[in-house]
Amino acid sequence: LGILLFALFQFVGAGLLFALNLYDDYANETDRGYAIGVLMSIFCIFVPFFLSSLLLKDKRQQCLNFGKPYDTRLMLLAVPAGLMICMIGNYATNFLSTFVESTTGITFEYPDSRTPTTPLGIAMYLIQLAVVPALVEEYALRGVVMMPARKFGNWFAILVSSALFGMMHGNLVQAPFAFIVGIGIGYFVIVTGSMWTGVMIHFCNNMFSGVISILYEFLPEKTVNLVYYICVAVFFAAG
Repeated sequence: LGILLFALFQFVGAGLLFALNLYDDYANETDRGYAIGVLMSIFCIFVPFFLSSLLLKDKRQQCLNFGKPYDTRLMLLAVPAGLMICMIGNYATNFLSTFVESTTGITFEYPDSRTPTTPLGIAMYLIQLAVVPALVEEYALRGVVMMPARKFGNWFAILVSSALFGMMHGNLVQAPFAFIVGIGIGYFVIVTGSMWTGVMIHFCNNMFSGVISILYEFLPEKTVNLVYYICVAVFFAAG
C-alpha cells in the first residue's frame, strides 16, 4: 500500500511543481530548488507512508520504533560499521557498472547534479541530501515497510525493505548501492532495536558524500581525493 501511495504522490508532486511553475527551480537545482526538494521529499515519501501506517491501525506501533536502542554502545559501534558497508556498497556498484559496461557496452551514468557554492545553497543542499532523507526514508522503509514485515522473518523484512529502498532511488547506478546499504541499515536497526541507528548511518553517509562534493568546488582535486581516502580508511578501521 505504501508503495502504491508513493507512486501516486510522485505524479501528484510533479503535477504541483508544474502547476505552481516551480519545476525549473527544482530540476535545475537552484538554491530555491533545494528548498523545494526538501518539501518534495516530505510530500512524496513521508506523507504516503505515514498514511499507509495509519491504515495499518493495529500494526501502527510496529512502524514507530524510534525508541532507545537496546544498548547505546552497540548503536555507536553500529554507525561506523554501517558506514563501512556503505563504502563496500559504493565499490561493489562501481565494479558492477564497469563489468556491465565492458561486457554489454551499456553505460551507467550518474544523474546530473549541481553542487552549490553559496552559504544558503550549501545549507539547503545538505538538509535535502542528508537530514531529510535520513529521517523520512528510514521512517518509510525501515519503519512502515520493514517492521511489520518482521512477522515473516527478520531477513525477509530486511531484503524486502532493501529492495524497495533500491527501487525508490530510480536509476541503475544508485539502486544496487541502495540495496546493499539497505541490508546493512536494516540489520543494524533490528540488532540495536532502534530506527535511530538507521537514521544515524543514513545521515552520516549522505553528509559525507555531500561534504566531499562541496569540497571539490573549493579545493584542488588531489587534496579532496586524499581527504576522501583517509575518511574511507577510517571507516573501514572503525567498522
